[in-house]
Amino acid sequence: PVAFLIVPDKISQKTNKDVYVPWKEQPRTFNENDAKKFLSKFPEDAKGKRVMIYVGEEAARYKNIQDLLTEFSERLRAPVVYSMNSVNAVSPNNRFAAGFIGLGFNDFSWQLWQSLTKDDVVVCIGYDPGEYEMNSANIPARVWHLTNDVRPYGSKNGSFAHRVDGRYTKVRGDLELTLRALTQGLRDKKLENLHTPIPENLNFNEDYGPIAEGTVDLVEFYKVLPSLIKPNSYFNHDVCQAYIAEQRVSMRQIPGVTR
Repeated sequence: PVAFLIVPDKISQKTNKDVYVPWKEQPRTFNENDAKKFLSKFPEDAKGKRVMIYVGEEAARYKNIQDLLTEFSERLRAPVVYSMNSVNAVSPNNRFAAGFIGLGFNDFSWQLWQSLTKDDVVVCIGYDPGEYEMNSANIPARVWHLTNDVRPYGSKNGSFAHRVDGRYTKVRGDLELTLRALTQGLRDKKLENLHTPIPENLNFNEDYGPIAEGTVDLVEFYKVLPSLIKPNSYFNHDVCQAYIAEQRVSMRQIPGVTR
């Protein structure tokens, strides 16, 4: 495995070539009826139940998603799990951040995800159906799916109902607008879902095996890396051991980093 660093000042420089990307601006909206249904049904749906928030890749495309997601998870008092491509949506200061699932998983978050049953409730902010995130498995719980995608990868007619064993309900619209509306609407609601304590260390097993002579200890490398990072840095990964180790060691989003 290879890990290399690129100085942010270099990759942020303007290119000498003219680059044109066609872009069609769409009005930012959310479905008020879907939001009203969530606010009406979710509190009873979650009463006495374990609630989990899954953050998918779609959420990471929104500029102000971190603060909104933090407010939402605080209101639900629910653990937030995320995929390798969605951690950018989760603030480093979110105390409900519970770790990566799928490739490069943390023990606590993956155990939590694997323990889901039909009696649990999952709020999916986006949805990643692949092997790197959900191991291509169905979600056994009841799912509220927040999305603005029309026909995302792996969906059928824009729906992931076929990937959910429990009841599936879609909440359509711009994710920032939707989260803001739901969080504000829940302020007047009494939520009685179960609380899941989240440990500081999300790994139960920290035995990474022997270190070959003459090679870099990637675990130690990733432990000291946050102290060396400058603001507005980027991590670029490939699917390799270095990729997996970085997620597992960091556990949560690293301040000042976009992955």
